[in-house]
Amino acid sequence: MKNIQSRLARLYEVVEAAYLQLADVAPPIREYRSRLEELGKMRVQAEAEIVARAVETADTETVKRYAQDLLKSQKSPRGPSSGHS
Repeated sequence: MKNIQSRLARLYEVVEAAYLQLADVAPPIREYRSRLEELGKMRVQAEAEIVARAVETADTETVKRYAQDLLKSQKSPRGPSSGHS
Protein backbone atom coordinates (compact mmCIF):
# COMPACT_ATOMS: atom_id res chain seq x y z
CA MET A 1 0.00 0.00 0.00
CA LYS A 2 2.82 2.40 0.85
CA ASN A 3 4.52 1.55 -2.43
CA ILE A 4 1.42 2.56 -4.40
CA GLN A 5 1.00 5.71 -2.33
CA SER A 6 4.59 6.75 -3.04
CA ARG A 7 4.17 6.09 -6.78
CA LEU A 8 1.03 8.19 -6.79
CA ALA A 9 2.82 10.99 -4.95
CA ARG A 10 5.64 10.94 -7.51
CA LEU A 11 3.14 11.26 -10.35
CA TYR A 12 1.57 14.27 -8.65
CA GLU A 13 5.03 15.82 -8.20
CA VAL A 14 5.76 15.36 -11.90
CA VAL A 15 2.53 17.15 -12.80
CA GLU A 16 3.14 19.94 -10.27
CA ALA A 17 6.66 20.47 -11.59
CA ALA A 18 5.16 20.75 -15.10
CA TYR A 19 7.36 17.99 -16.50
CA LEU A 20 4.29 16.26 -17.91
CA GLN A 21 0.70 17.20 -18.57
CA LEU A 22 -2.02 15.79 -16.36
CA ALA A 23 -3.51 14.01 -19.37
CA ASP A 24 -0.22 12.11 -19.75
CA VAL A 25 -0.29 10.71 -16.23
CA ALA A 26 -4.05 10.46 -15.70
CA PRO A 27 -4.28 6.73 -16.59
CA PRO A 28 -1.70 5.57 -14.04
CA ILE A 29 -3.12 7.97 -11.44
CA ARG A 30 -6.59 6.44 -11.90
CA GLU A 31 -5.08 2.96 -11.72
CA TYR A 32 -3.16 3.71 -8.51
CA ARG A 33 -6.21 5.33 -6.89
CA SER A 34 -8.33 2.32 -7.80
CA ARG A 35 -5.69 -0.04 -6.43
CA LEU A 36 -5.44 1.95 -3.17
CA GLU A 37 -9.21 1.79 -2.75
CA GLU A 38 -9.17 -1.96 -3.37
CA LEU A 39 -6.32 -2.47 -0.90
CA GLY A 40 -8.14 -0.36 1.68
CA LYS A 41 -11.24 -2.54 1.38
CA MET A 42 -9.13 -5.69 1.63
CA ARG A 43 -7.44 -4.30 4.75
CA VAL A 44 -10.77 -3.55 6.44
CA GLN A 45 -12.02 -7.05 5.60
CA ALA A 46 -8.83 -8.69 6.91
CA GLU A 47 -9.01 -6.67 10.14
CA ALA A 48 -12.65 -7.68 10.61
CA GLU A 49 -11.76 -11.35 10.12
CA ILE A 50 -8.94 -11.08 12.66
CA VAL A 51 -11.30 -9.53 15.20
CA ALA A 52 -13.92 -12.22 14.53
CA ARG A 53 -11.34 -14.97 15.03
CA ALA A 54 -10.15 -13.39 18.27
CA VAL A 55 -13.70 -13.29 19.59
CA GLU A 56 -14.24 -16.94 18.61
CA THR A 57 -11.00 -17.95 20.31
CA ALA A 58 -11.86 -16.08 23.48
CA ASP A 59 -15.30 -17.65 23.59
CA THR A 60 -13.86 -21.13 23.05
CA GLU A 61 -11.30 -20.64 25.79
CA THR A 62 -13.95 -19.40 28.19
CA VAL A 63 -16.11 -22.45 27.51
CA LYS A 64 -13.11 -24.73 28.08
CA ARG A 65 -12.38 -23.07 31.43
CA TYR A 66 -16.00 -23.41 32.51
CA ALA A 67 -16.01 -27.07 31.48
CA GLN A 68 -12.80 -27.72 33.42
CA ASP A 69 -14.20 -25.97 36.50
CA LEU A 70 -17.37 -28.03 36.24
CA LEU A 71 -15.41 -31.28 35.98
CA LYS A 72 -13.27 -30.31 38.97
CA SER A 73 -16.33 -29.47 41.05
CA GLN A 74 -17.95 -32.82 40.18
CA LYS A 75 -14.81 -34.70 41.22
CA SER A 76 -14.71 -32.89 44.54
CA PRO A 77 -16.19 -35.00 47.40
CA ARG A 78 -18.10 -31.97 48.69
CA GLY A 79 -19.62 -31.05 45.29
CA PRO A 80 -19.47 -27.56 43.85
CA SER A 81 -17.71 -25.05 46.06
CA SER A 82 -19.61 -22.03 47.30
CA GLY A 83 -16.82 -19.71 46.13
CA HIS A 84 -17.78 -19.89 42.44
CA SER A 85 -20.58 -17.77 40.98
